[in-house]
Amino acid sequence: MNVEQILAGLAGQHDSLVEVYVFGTDADDWRRMVERLAEKGFLAGFTRAGEPAPLDVRADVFGGNEDNLLKLRVGAQTWTSMLFVENRIELQGEPREITTPEDLRKLVGLLEVIHDAVGKQVLLMSETMHPEKTKPYLVIG
Repeated sequence: MNVEQILAGLAGQHDSLVEVYVFGTDADDWRRMVERLAEKGFLAGFTRAGEPAPLDVRADVFGGNEDNLLKLRVGAQTWTSMLFVENRIELQGEPREITTPEDLRKLVGLLEVIHDAVGKQVLLMSETMHPEKTKPYLVIG
């Protein structure tokens, strides 16, 4: 991992988010990820219709319902997911919150927890409509 190249790429993003992807997932992968993130202290909460709610990973939480929001905390970074689809874990973050090697190290810790939970590659990349065609900044796994 070339820390300086990754930080430079993130710094060069203007008015866009940075995303974490895991492809080929199912509800069990999501459930294991959420449980592991909670165990490791990354899970900041889940809201439904703007109200705090318990996160029970089941079919009705997926589908891009704007009322569902999973929130994670990684140091000073906030990562979110609206749980768009079951078959792809997708998290969005603010690249301006990842400016130092320490910020990136903390993020890599999150990515490693996700990888350990689901056993699939975890990719960090710029915001895109075509993640399967986008070169990632970083791949874990």
